[in-house]
Amino acid sequence: APPHSHFASVAPLTSIATVGVIALQPPGIRIVKHCRHSRPHACWLSADVKGGILKWTTRKRKSADACIKLDEIIDIKLGIDTPVFARHTKNVKAKKTALCFSCLTKFRTLDIECPDNTTRNNLVAAIDFLRKTSEL
Repeated sequence: APPHSHFASVAPLTSIATVGVIALQPPGIRIVKHCRHSRPHACWLSADVKGGILKWTTRKRKSADACIKLDEIIDIKLGIDTPVFARHTKNVKAKKTALCFSCLTKFRTLDIECPDNTTRNNLVAAIDFLRKTSEL
C-alpha cells in the first residue's frame, strides 16, 4: 500500500496548484511586491513547505528578508482591494489589476503583482493549497 499522506485529507492538488507549487520552490518566482512603506519593487517569492512559510527577498540567492507563516494566511483576495494597493492605484494600470492578489493575515497583507494572469492563477492556487495543508 502507498504511504499515507496528510495531503490526502485536503482538496486534491490541481494541475494549476502543482505548477504554482513547483514555481515557489527555491529560488522562487519573480514578482512585484507592493509595500506599505515604499514603492512597489521586484522580489523573489518562494515557499518553504517544510517550514510552512511564504518568503520573499530582493536577491535570488540571498536568504529571505521577510516571511509570513502559511497557516496565518486567512484569505487570498484577487485584484487590488487592499489599503496597500489603494496607495499605489495610480501605479497599477487597469489591465494589471487582473495580475494582482493579496494574502491576508490578521495583522497585514502581502500584496503581489504577477507578470501574467497564468502566473497569478498558479500562485493563488498553490498558496491556497499550501495554507490549507499547513493547518493539518
